[in-house]
Amino acid sequence: MIAYFKVVSSMRIDVNWASLEAVSPGIRKVKITVELRKVTVEEALQAVLKNAGGKRVQLGYVVDKGIVKIDTQKKLDANAEKTKKTEKAKEPKAKDTPKKSSSSESDAQKASKENDFIF
Repeated sequence: MIAYFKVVSSMRIDVNWASLEAVSPGIRKVKITVELRKVTVEEALQAVLKNAGGKRVQLGYVVDKGIVKIDTQKKLDANAEKTKKTEKAKEPKAKDTPKKSSSSESDAQKASKENDFIF
């Protein structure tokens, strides 16, 4: 079914089969039957993932840099939280923020000068 999505949507899809097989052995061979009409690719993908996971495991996806990544929802949530913490740690601390200059030239005027181009 994933191959079908790749063809009809031209999406780049990455399935973490190792993770899925660890929580639901045989998931690659699960027969998926869905009848859909006039739905978006997103709605179709959600229906397929819900059907594939069944009562065993909740599947989900994220789009990262143009790639649809499919995994367990639990793992996707954990990765999102980890990314959020990493990004927060990279934010400058209050003491690291530059101080306002006391010159009469405003920040907007300085930015304007920096972005002036000559043609």
